[in-house]
Amino acid sequence: MKYLTKEWYTAMQLVRREGMYREIPDADYSDEEINGFIQKRLSEDASFKDTYNTFMQNIADFSPKWLKETVDLRLIALGMLPSFAYKRLSAEIEGARKDVTAGENQFNEATSLQRLPAIFMKSFTIHDAKLFFLGKSGNKIVMTFDLSYGSRTIQFLDATVITDELPTSMDVRFLYNEIYRMGLNFEIHMLFEGKEGELYYYTLQCSDIATE
Repeated sequence: MKYLTKEWYTAMQLVRREGMYREIPDADYSDEEINGFIQKRLSEDASFKDTYNTFMQNIADFSPKWLKETVDLRLIALGMLPSFAYKRLSAEIEGARKDVTAGENQFNEATSLQRLPAIFMKSFTIHDAKLFFLGKSGNKIVMTFDLSYGSRTIQFLDATVITDELPTSMDVRFLYNEIYRMGLNFEIHMLFEGKEGELYYYTLQCSDIATE
């Protein structure tokens, strides 16, 4: 990927955290105080218990790393950040927003004159689709994706793999792609996400594609 990179996607995820937290005074909050916050939240929203438990179970995947190292995890789960952390996170989100916007603008500018065949655009309307087959048949590379309404198989004709970071388990979902003309061929960049949030590139060149 040239523009919608792993770094770009990570920045976009950070931007989505905007509005998730409220600022509270810097203080050394006791267990009693934090438990009081939790009970108050539960009295206001009974469904919060499931959200809270899910967050605490998946805290290892939470980012940015510095936040969970400096703020009590229970406060993060409550959406309550001491002032020092709230201000730092807000500044990082603002910086990430600029990076995301710049990446999108650069991508749109670079691809606006590509004039790609319609089949290329239609084939990749598969955001979040799970990849459940990847194989080679003669000079073709074949990918099959599990969609909510069925499946889609994309055949890449006269294909040559350039980058393959996908795990052998293939427990990944499709995120974004970039397509560029390379003479008579096409270079297709793909970004995938694993179940633990890992990001992977898969890039190939082909003469055309076909879908089923």
